[in-house]
Amino acid sequence: MITLYDLASNLSPQAWSPNTWKTRLNLNVAGLPYKTIYIEYPDIAELYRELKIEGKYKLPDGTSKCTLPVIYDDATGLAVADSFDIAMYLDKHYPSSQRTIPRGAETLHAAFADAITQTMLPLKTFTYPPTMAILNDRSREWFAQNRLMSHFGTSDLGKINGDLVGEEGKKAWTKVVVALHTIEGWLRRNDDGPYVMGKHLSFADLALVAFFNWCRTVWGAQSQMWSNLIGGHNGRFARYLALFEKYQQVEGTDSYDVKVL
Repeated sequence: MITLYDLASNLSPQAWSPNTWKTRLNLNVAGLPYKTIYIEYPDIAELYRELKIEGKYKLPDGTSKCTLPVIYDDATGLAVADSFDIAMYLDKHYPSSQRTIPRGAETLHAAFADAITQTMLPLKTFTYPPTMAILNDRSREWFAQNRLMSHFGTSDLGKINGDLVGEEGKKAWTKVVVALHTIEGWLRRNDDGPYVMGKHLSFADLALVAFFNWCRTVWGAQSQMWSNLIGGHNGRFARYLALFEKYQQVEGTDSYDVKVL
C-alpha cells in the first residue's frame, strides 16, 4: 500500500496543505488505496533521513529543503517527494490507473503548476494568518518563524491581522482578484471541456484545486471570504470546483497518530 505523509493539524479530518492536497487528489483520481500519516513541520527532516530521501531543492547552506508531500510505496520500496514527481511516479508504476500527466506534456504541466503557484501568491496574505489557528503547537511555532516572517516580515499575528483591516486589506485583496482573473482567463480559452486540458482532467487541474481546498479549509465553506473567492466570473470557479467533489475524500485520518516519529 502507498503511505502519504501529510502535514498535521488540529482539524478532523486533518488535511489542509495545498501541496499535499495535490498528491491526495492525485491518489483519489487514480483510485489507488493509500493510508495517511501526519507529520509536524519540525519532524519533516527526520522523515527524510528515515526514508533516505534526497531533497529536490537545496537551502543556501547546501542542506536539503525537506517538504511534503512524500509517499512511500510498499510495492516498490521507494519513497518519493514533491507532488509533481509523485504524479510522474504514479503514472509510471500504476499505468492501469487514470494518468494525470499525458505523455509528452510533462514540461508543460510542470510549468503550469509553477505558474499556478506564482499567480496565487497574493492569496497567502489571507491564508497564512488563519492557517496558524489550525496548526498544533510545534508546527505553529515553526510556521510563524518561517512562513509568516518570510511573507510579512514579522511573526506578530496581531500586527498582521491589524494591517489587513481597512485600506491595506483592500489593496491586498485586489491582488487576489487580479490573480483569479488571470486564471479564469486561462480556463476560458478551452472550448471543448471544463478542465485545463479541455475534456481531460490532469495534474494541472489538481494543482489549481489544491489551492482552493486550502482557502476553503482555513476560511470555512460558509465564510464571506470563500463566497467572494468563488462567486465571481459568472460562477466559473464554483462550477469548476464542483467537478472535483468526488475526489475530496481523506483516507486514513482516523487510523494514524499525528506524531509518528
